[in-house]
Amino acid sequence: MISVNDFYLTPDSLPLLPISTLMAHLETLQALTVSTSELLSHLLQQQDALQQDSEAYNRLIGELVGEAQKVKSGTKGKSSNKRGSTFA
Repeated sequence: MISVNDFYLTPDSLPLLPISTLMAHLETLQALTVSTSELLSHLLQQQDALQQDSEAYNRLIGELVGEAQKVKSGTKGKSSNKRGSTFA
């Protein structure tokens, strides 16, 4: 139930209210709907941006861990660059 100046709106009480009061409530509800929609859109955009950031950071961390493992195991820089050179 919605309280309006100590008066509760119920389906039975709506026909008893003046049109001007009903129109005022309608305008209030429309304004609240617009502001709620804008807030929801903003929050969804923020959530999407955070998700993209999270995915980018996780890829970066994965690449850093992979490079660190290569350095630790000594495989980086030790690729076979001895192609075709047979000097004895």
